[in-house]
Amino acid sequence: MIILLSCCLSKGYSQQSGNDYKRLIDSAIGLKVKNIIEFSRNAEQKKSLLSNIYLIDENELPYSYTSTNYGVELNTINIKSQESKKILKKGITAWKIFPELKSNKLVITIILFRISYKNKLVHYSKGPGTQVIFEYSCEEKKWIQTEFKNSRD
Repeated sequence: MIILLSCCLSKGYSQQSGNDYKRLIDSAIGLKVKNIIEFSRNAEQKKSLLSNIYLIDENELPYSYTSTNYGVELNTINIKSQESKKILKKGITAWKIFPELKSNKLVITIILFRISYKNKLVHYSKGPGTQVIFEYSCEEKKWIQTEFKNSRD
């Protein structure tokens, strides 16, 4: 009975942790979108900057952004799939998401890439990135955003 109870509790906590993880990554993407919207000169510039962005995770698999904040829908693509080759031949702009847990901090790095497919190879051109850091507060029992910074390299 005790073993069963402990398994149920641990599963419940791990599920919450997984939801927090996805929510924090979505929040970091939302902050990046918000930053682009704030610095766009007009609606046309905002539309051109965000309408053709694809999201991929650190394993080059599609990342599904579940937030509808700011009225922006970001695309997903599986870089490794055969169906994507036609899209990649034209070239795409993608945000590659790298989450890293360091002690009580979750560091989410989002790097802009230009990705294309030519001569049976996928080519990447790295652009600037954004880093969002969340820190877990034991007193408040929640994650708190502590840092947001853009890089130009």
